[in-house]
Amino acid sequence: MTIKKTVDTGSTTFSLLIPHINLGYDNEVKIVTDGITTLNRFSTIPQFNQEQKQIYTIIHLKGTAQAVAF
Repeated sequence: MTIKKTVDTGSTTFSLLIPHINLGYDNEVKIVTDGITTLNRFSTIPQFNQEQKQIYTIIHLKGTAQAVAF
């Protein structure tokens, strides 16, 4: 998901890693996973586009997964 976008400096995206789980009979289970924020660098000036273009930040997450009734 793009969380910030500019026409002249790049964008910032966030990715969530969602693990497969088995709720079993409890209908709720604790989970741990990671989110990744990516800074996508870009410049309209060609000589500024010579280095690493993506910078990653890992965010450790924990929470609870539950069944949702529709």
